[in-house]
Amino acid sequence: MKIKVLSPEEVSKILNVNRWTIYRMINSGEIPAFKVGNQWRIREEVLNKWIGNRTNINIELKKLVNKMRREAEIEGITKEDIEKAISIVRSD
Repeated sequence: MKIKVLSPEEVSKILNVNRWTIYRMINSGEIPAFKVGNQWRIREEVLNKWIGNRTNINIELKKLVNKMRREAEIEGITKEDIEKAISIVRSD
């Protein structure tokens, strides 16, 4: 069984982000990686799982936001109130 490993540069091309973004994500522990000598490597299998987990989290988050919007409308909270609250949370 051959295990494919990727460099941060290869991962940056896959995710379409700057390579320094990948290094920051590795250093923060957000993307699981390991060092070979002084160079970082990411297992392709682990990266694919990480991408899948993030996709699932985003789907669940969107469902939660939609549910909260429906409940807010029932309570008489306006769309503008909701958008204002969301922008406050995003700015934190």
